[in-house]
Amino acid sequence: MSSACLECSFFEDAVLMSLVSAILISGIIALAFFIKNIYAKALVEFTTLTIVWTFMNYSVFVDREASWSTYDFNAEIQYTLSVSMVPVIILGCVCIFLLRYKK
Repeated sequence: MSSACLECSFFEDAVLMSLVSAILISGIIALAFFIKNIYAKALVEFTTLTIVWTFMNYSVFVDREASWSTYDFNAEIQYTLSVSMVPVIILGCVCIFLLRYKK
């Protein structure tokens, strides 16, 4: 769904995207459970979170903003990366710290 569909709900888009992302992240983290090296495990988890969150940000940007403007593909990627990398890295580190070091 995109903003081109005036009857489509942003809430439904966000819930569906979050559900699919949560299932994907849970599956990859469950597979990472079998990795013995703690650094490799953290790298897999952090990379997964970063890729999924960046993809979600890109999807929302393209559907809700770029579809109504004159962005080309390179501008979409540059904007998405520039806006989302700092929050993604900070929240990714917090999530991985909480997942790995909780008792």
